Amino acid sequence: VYWGATDIEEWVDPDCFIDMRRFADFTELREYLHAVPGDELARRREAGRRFLASPAFDRFRRKAWVDRFRTIVREDAGVET
Repeated sequence: VYWGATDIEEWVDPDCFIDMRRFADFTELREYLHAVPGDELARRREAGRRFLASPAFDRFRRKAWVDRFRTIVREDAGVET
């Protein structure tokens, strides 16, 4: 279940998660989760596995974050990259 940035679908395939924004409240979400068919859960799990193994996930890996922060620190320090 995802409840965060509103542009998540630009970054992650929506088949990989259940979007909390689709539900009016936690009660509705809970009812959905208790009723979701097993084949849908399996499909979402497989989509998540494919995403995690794909190049689209690379921007979320530790190395990408470290590289980005390194660039920010160097820029702030006035060091050429």
